[in-house]
Parts: sequence; structure tokens; C-alpha cells
Amino acid sequence: MLSSIGVQEHELLGSYWPNHVLHGVQLVALWALRIALPHFGLLDRFPLNVEYARNFYDSDQRPLRSNLANYAGPMLIIHGSSDPMVPVAAALEHHRIVKQSELVVFDGNHFMVFERPQAIAEPLERFLSALR
Repeated sequence: MLSSIGVQEHELLGSYWPNHVLHGVQLVALWALRIALPHFGLLDRFPLNVEYARNFYDSDQRPLRSNLANYAGPMLIIHGSSDPMVPVAAALEHHRIVKQSELVVFDGNHFMVFERPQAIAEPLERFLSALR
């Protein structure tokens, strides 16, 4: 799990339905803005756009606590200590729930996979090598 939300209490409003409604409102608002405002494609290049909102709406997390509690396989949890989108508390809770998991917390944020991929590669390679 890399910077993963996982358990519902650590995503935005802390519950599936309020989060799903919020993501839906965001999607409708951005879609309406795209349709109603002549923008000549400029809004499509803005990071907060319909595609962004659709991704969150379609992939909104369902309650996963029981899935994690019942997971028996190996798990590596990698998280940034200063992640503004998913608090490190989520990673700590995942590690607590999945007893056999390995937790690696880096000094980094949600985008460390893009900013510092080499930092993630080492524990990932070590973890995968140990599975052989």
C-alpha cells in the first residue's frame, strides 16, 4: 500500500456516504462549469477538472476495515510522514490491523512516488526479494 487511504475514517469526512456525496457534488459542479462556461479548452488543462473529479467519484473507497483484517498475505505499507492528502495515521492503522504487514514511513509527502522513486525502490525491492 503506497500512501493509501484504506480505512474510511482517514478519508475527508470519515465515512463512505458523505465522502461519496461530496465527490459527486464536485463532479457535477466541474461538469456544469465545463458545459456552461466558454473556456476554449483551458479548463481541461487545469488540474482540478472533470476527469480528476470523476476519478475520485468512481474510485471512492468503500469500507475496507474488514477486508484488511481478513487479509492473510504479505503486505508492505509505504507512507510519507508529511502527506497532506492521507494522514500518516492511516498507514499506522493499516499496520495495526494487518499484523503481518511491514511499515515504512519516509520523510515525504503523497507524491514521493514521483518526486523520489529511488527512496521507494529500496524497501520495495527488499520486500519482494524476501517473498521469493
